[in-house]
Order: sequence, then C-alpha cells, then structure tokens
Amino acid sequence: TFANNQHNLAELEAADILQSPFARVLLSMSCVGTVLLCDPAVTPLGRCWCVFEAFLSHALQEPSAAPIKLRSNKHWHLIDIAACVTVGGDTKGVAFLADAFGGNWHE
Repeated sequence: TFANNQHNLAELEAADILQSPFARVLLSMSCVGTVLLCDPAVTPLGRCWCVFEAFLSHALQEPSAAPIKLRSNKHWHLIDIAACVTVGGDTKGVAFLADAFGGNWHE
C-alpha cells in the first residue's frame, strides 16, 4: 500500500473500506501476514491506516470472531509486532515483541 495517498481519500473510489487498496491486499490469498514495525514513539499507531491494517490483520486470525464481515475465503493470517532496538541513538537491530502463529501469541 505504499503507492496510496493516505492523506487524500478522495482518490479512493470505493465507498466500502474493505474495497480499499489497504484492505484488498490483506484480504488477498497471496498475503501471508503483517509486520507492525514500531519506533520508540510507536508512530504507526498514530496513523489511522496503520491501525486499520493492524485491526484487519487481527480479525483475519479468527474471522468467525471478527466484529466485521470480512468477505474472504482466508482463514489464517500471521501478525508480528516488532520494534527497533536502539543504543545511544544508534539502531542495533529489531526485537520481536510478539509473534503469532496459528492465532497464538508467543513472547
């Protein structure tokens, strides 16, 4: 979804949010999962599309329990949450805060 203008929704023709490019890619069978990469300020969760994608990714893990009708034949989706590890202002790597396999969280 990098090619979408997230600040001008008028460019999106579909009125149904599940028809937006943000949702279509996650609902496609070729999308295996989602990685939510956070900085120390957790900046992605301040962006509505990132929150929507995280919500939809979580809903795809258990479609029957999702609060919205997903219109997808997909019955699985992986979601990982990771954060950059910084020491003295220098990024040293990435730490997985939580990862899900089969809908179960492992730390």
